Amino acid sequence: MQQVGEAIFIAKESIMEILRNELKKGNVDEVIATLKGKPLAAGRKLLIDKIIKSIATKIGLRMGLRGAIATGLAGILVPLILSKMAHRVLQSDSVTDLMDTFGITDRMNDLTKLGETLREKFTFKKPEAGPPTSHAA
Repeated sequence: MQQVGEAIFIAKESIMEILRNELKKGNVDEVIATLKGKPLAAGRKLLIDKIIKSIATKIGLRMGLRGAIATGLAGILVPLILSKMAHRVLQSDSVTDLMDTFGITDRMNDLTKLGETLREKFTFKKPEAGPPTSHAA
């Protein structure tokens, strides 16, 4: 039973890591399609294969299981964990909530903070307007 718990932990950790990296790359639609289990999404199969291979490798290394057994176990765990994650993650239709769930900060917040830091470091003065000059013809 301890090994089952360890395999589930490894699988969940790997899924979170891979989905977080995909979101950071901007593959929001692919991640959402994967979580929703849409079978027609072309990229989904590749993402699920990537997740299963990653989990199988980690289970093999950490638990000492042979490749075929680790791959079979990963193939069983991935859909179960993804469905549980999807239930929690997709309750909101907000992409910001999705990003927050995976620990990805909002890029606009990062840019706003950068702008504030730059304003603190540098003061920009507008050129003072002198008295208006009139051009007589």
